[in-house]
Amino acid sequence: MIRKIAEAVTDHPKLIIISILIIVAFLASGIPKIRIEENIKEMLPQDIPSRQTLNKLDDIFGGSDVILIAISAEPDIFNSRTLGKVKAMTDSLEMMPSFTKVTSLSTIKQIKGMEWGLEVTQFMEEVPQSSKEIEQLRERLYEDSTYLGQVVSYDGTHTAVIAVVAEDTDTNLIYKEVSELVEKFQSPESIHLSGTPVIMSIVGSKIKNDLRRLIPFVIAVVCIIMYLCFGTLTGMIIPLLAALLSTVSMIGLMGHMGKPFMVVNNIMPVVLIAVGVSYAIHIIAGFYDEILITGDKREALLRTIDHVGTPVALAGLTTIVGFATMMTAPLTILAEFGAFLAFGVFMASLITLTLVPAILTLLPVPKRKLQVVKTGLIDRFLNTISKTVPRWRKSFFFSGIILMIIFAFGLPKPQMDMNPITFFPHDSEIRQADREVNEHLGGSVNLNLLFKGNIQSPEIIEAMDDIQQFLEKFPETGSSFSLATIVKKINRVMNDDNPAFEVVPETESAIAQSLLMYSMSGSPEDFEQFVDNSYENAQVVARLKSVSTKRTSKIANAVEKYCRENFKDMEKIEITGMVVFLKDMADLIIISQIRSLLISVVLISLIAWIIYRSGVIGILAIIPVVITVFINFGLMGYFGIALSTPTAVISSIIIGIGIDFSFHFLSRYKLELQRSSTIEAIRTTIKRVGKPILYDALPTACGFLVLLTSGFLPVRYLGALIAMTMMICAMGALTILASALIITRAK
Repeated sequence: MIRKIAEAVTDHPKLIIISILIIVAFLASGIPKIRIEENIKEMLPQDIPSRQTLNKLDDIFGGSDVILIAISAEPDIFNSRTLGKVKAMTDSLEMMPSFTKVTSLSTIKQIKGMEWGLEVTQFMEEVPQSSKEIEQLRERLYEDSTYLGQVVSYDGTHTAVIAVVAEDTDTNLIYKEVSELVEKFQSPESIHLSGTPVIMSIVGSKIKNDLRRLIPFVIAVVCIIMYLCFGTLTGMIIPLLAALLSTVSMIGLMGHMGKPFMVVNNIMPVVLIAVGVSYAIHIIAGFYDEILITGDKREALLRTIDHVGTPVALAGLTTIVGFATMMTAPLTILAEFGAFLAFGVFMASLITLTLVPAILTLLPVPKRKLQVVKTGLIDRFLNTISKTVPRWRKSFFFSGIILMIIFAFGLPKPQMDMNPITFFPHDSEIRQADREVNEHLGGSVNLNLLFKGNIQSPEIIEAMDDIQQFLEKFPETGSSFSLATIVKKINRVMNDDNPAFEVVPETESAIAQSLLMYSMSGSPEDFEQFVDNSYENAQVVARLKSVSTKRTSKIANAVEKYCRENFKDMEKIEITGMVVFLKDMADLIIISQIRSLLISVVLISLIAWIIYRSGVIGILAIIPVVITVFINFGLMGYFGIALSTPTAVISSIIIGIGIDFSFHFLSRYKLELQRSSTIEAIRTTIKRVGKPILYDALPTACGFLVLLTSGFLPVRYLGALIAMTMMICAMGALTILASALIITRAK
């Protein structure tokens, strides 16, 4: 089969080139349809309960995401200038149709008991000008204490403007408008923007920046490495061309299928360029070796495809399998990552086996490649390895096993952290804003509980209050608010502001009477964020400090358990919010990791078993990859690198790309074993495929190092880890796999 492909390509190179370019052009026509999706919620499947509950909340209450403007001033915010800025920003936000509710010092209301009933007044209807008026505002806020820790910090140095974003709003547009508004009021106050819509908008911006920067950067790096390896323009341009055409095909297919770029997808071009280059390298390196032997271009290409075509095809197949196993992941973003990369690898394999030799057929052979050159540094290194490995085979093999055991102790250490705020550098503006909100204004991550039923019944109001009290036991809980908070406050002020009466009234009629009395002085709209007009749906909104996903997951699980154990009608209480989103994503990533890792290892071992007709070979083939996976996750554990959406794909990349080295080594070993003894076959194999393997690993590693310039910390970690593990995997094939073949005498 491979021989027939080789003959067809060398006999009809122009037809092959035109056919491949037509296919690529068709696929590439989908690139203009590509869009950036920064919405973190879109990472979760639609059928996840927390996602469905959040959709209900958005439909009932008009939106659940908030933009939080944190304002700080020295010595405190109680001065007419700062308070004036708060009111001006609030007024501007209320005029924007993208916000359904704005809460700040100029909108919050105080409930006071009067002889004739209740009086509901704004804390700051107009900006106080005199020091007396400002002091009165301060006293009223601290006497009431309802909004301390969320709208105003306890020390008075910070205040917040909290705007609820309407459903289906363009977050990028809103972020731009609010940023421009805030910029007008900066200095001497320090003003920061926080909240999920802000994070999502910045994520989208950084994805675009990454794509604009990473692709040209990786192309430049690969070009330099290719030229250093081969010393010819042909050796530099052809592998890069193969990689770019396959990458364009993959991105175009994403556009045709309406799939967006998200925080994981932006590394896909880098991955595929590395893979595409590596496949073409073996063809180029093999051709340059054969042309010295045969002196005839066509014969050299036929022999190259004969010898290298099969391992390239097998490498492509196993890489496709490695990435395709991610399609079993319950997390949509990971499943699509695997599916599209699998298609991209298919295109890279096809282009390598057809377009690359077709171009080589038409181009003249570089003169310097027709001459025998002096033995280089890599040749001398491989010559040393070929002598050392057979002699010290047991030492090499057991060193690999010992390394795996050492790093295995680090495997339980990596923590799941899906909080998108941790994707940004510690000195970034968004991280600084997050710290300000966490320390002074109640936290930036929401936990929402949706209640259904007769909301005015004491049972449901008390359930809300119980859950709020339970939540506030956690140090991470900054604040919580619900209809129960308002009902208890009304009951207190109606009883001479006696703290003993800050409880839920015992009867439904008493609750209804309290709310009616409030509406006579206040406005029914004051409740719309917490209960619907029919009093059939209500929510508790808790704000938590932005901490690790592990910790917030424990809180979410504790709340679920508390509701299940304390309320018989648990089906009437649904839990959602960013806290639950992050917990669900962490759970799905763990499932995805374990499932895809096991399936890919089993399938790749099975492929090796079938191809080489040996169960022992099937196991030996994956040894370098398995050791590398252990080293990778062990290092993550020892250095405290968290598992997140971007780093969750590391194992699939290691297996998908790293297994190629083993198959190239085994395919050559199979040929050499027909001519000589096991040890001599190993020595010859190391010399013959060692250079292509190292030429493959080096640009791949350098290509991934480009990710160190990403705007996302997890992507930087991924780049460093993959670059290191690619070299480990390549050396593992030349040493540990070679040693294992000698020890087992596998045929």
